[in-house]
Amino acid sequence: MRTRPGLLCGVLFGLALIAPVGAQSGPVGDDIVGRATLAIEQGRYGDALDLLTLDEASDEAGRQFLLGELHARGLGVPQNFETALQCFRRAASLGHPAARNALGRAYSEGQAVEADPQLALSYLRAAALSGEARYQADLARALEAGLGGEDGIGEAAIWYRQAADQGDLDSLTSL
Repeated sequence: MRTRPGLLCGVLFGLALIAPVGAQSGPVGDDIVGRATLAIEQGRYGDALDLLTLDEASDEAGRQFLLGELHARGLGVPQNFETALQCFRRAASLGHPAARNALGRAYSEGQAVEADPQLALSYLRAAALSGEARYQADLARALEAGLGGEDGIGEAAIWYRQAADQGDLDSLTSL
């Protein structure tokens, strides 16, 4: 298996630049995940890790996604892509769109996992079906790049249109 952990870190870090951690995991509030998100945004990674390792978190998907982010970026913990992917898988299985998108990108390019175009499409589609423009645009770009084969171009246009209708300017210019 060929892995490229540097690219995974770049992709996952890119996800974080596109949308702040709080936007990916839900609103900041009194809940554990909200408090951990705030701690991450303030650079208090150890505090975030302490909160996220409590068994009391009601938002398990958000908790697992944030744990994955910390491990993928090496924030408050040693950087560990295998652990990050495990966390993203758990979060994705619970319906977390950012985790599904991160896994789709990893599988599409073989980043710290064996490349699997079909699994990549499955994760990217699941993320896009959340209705969030950034995930619809990611799926469209992957399809346009050939991930879906020859039929992917037509499907890419559909996803670009949905993202553009929500104000995603990059998608609009891709139509």
